[in-house]
Amino acid sequence: MKTKLILILALAIGAQAQTCSSLTVGANTVVFCPTGTASWTVPSGVTSITVEVVAGGGGGKTGAGAHVGTGGGGGGYSKQTAISVTPGNAYAMQIGAAGASGSPGTDGGDAWLCSDASLSPNCSTLSGIHVLVGAKGGQGGQSAAAGAGGLKTSGVGSSKNTGGAGGGIGADHVSGAGGGGAAGPLGDGKAGGVGGGGYSLLAASGGGADGGSSTAGQPATTGTGTGGSGSDGTAGGLTGHPASPGVAGANASGPGGGGADGTGSTSPGENGGAGAPGKTFDGSHGPGGGGGGANSTSGNGGSTGGAGGLCGGGGGGGGWTSGSGGGAGGAGCVVIAYVTPSGGSTPIRHKVSGGQ
Repeated sequence: MKTKLILILALAIGAQAQTCSSLTVGANTVVFCPTGTASWTVPSGVTSITVEVVAGGGGGKTGAGAHVGTGGGGGGYSKQTAISVTPGNAYAMQIGAAGASGSPGTDGGDAWLCSDASLSPNCSTLSGIHVLVGAKGGQGGQSAAAGAGGLKTSGVGSSKNTGGAGGGIGADHVSGAGGGGAAGPLGDGKAGGVGGGGYSLLAASGGGADGGSSTAGQPATTGTGTGGSGSDGTAGGLTGHPASPGVAGANASGPGGGGADGTGSTSPGENGGAGAPGKTFDGSHGPGGGGGGANSTSGNGGSTGGAGGLCGGGGGGGGWTSGSGGGAGGAGCVVIAYVTPSGGSTPIRHKVSGGQ
């Protein structure tokens, strides 16, 4: 009896290329990849695989005087079915790195599977001739513009979706913008809310990931501070002191984090809520929600935008004061599904995580 085996590979710290190590689970083999770039060898008897990839989310921009932090964009999603593989051959993969906070925020890394196991320049970009499936990372929050979501037009695959854009800058430059949600198998990620509320107003919230019932983040000036819903309609994180993180529903993509609540010009700044991790792939990995924005006050910096959820959520922006950091994006994921020559009749799912 054949068994469907799903391998989920998530980024750990480190950038050097290493070889994936194999683990035996019953009659099946799973893979552990400790770094962002790795080599995966096709197991005996496996001739066809389906691969899904979510790229890394962009980092939120830090606060800097008159400019609040804009949100990072969510990572794109791509899928390719029925990829013919040869047992014993090695394939290169990259698990998109999380974008870091900065001015501007750094972009999330692309995620791909490539037939060139030597990791030559043909695999270093999504336009390489040996890329079998790939998704574009979300852009980091910019100085005067939101980070764009990873575009499906830059991806490689039979099914592709675009990550949600981070939130931009509103009329009042005080509270940070929300990060965009990652794209997923159901559709595009949703945008983070626009930042810019005053000292006593809410910061923007993060966007929900994927399609389905997911929703965009709330804007700073007129919103409720609640993060965008996940793909199953689960509500995002709530505003507060600090804002709460999103909490993912069962087997769904992640909701966004709540935006920080303002408390007046002399109170300490407040942190944005983190985007929720997705659960679409295995109950703890899937397209992640965007992080909520931070709220800084006059002379009281130090608040931080919420981190994007795993996989691929964009980081929330910092408040306007210097020292108010943006949130990091969520790292990407590579999901390899294949049928083994033996095993039980019930499909099983293994979480294979690089330290996440």
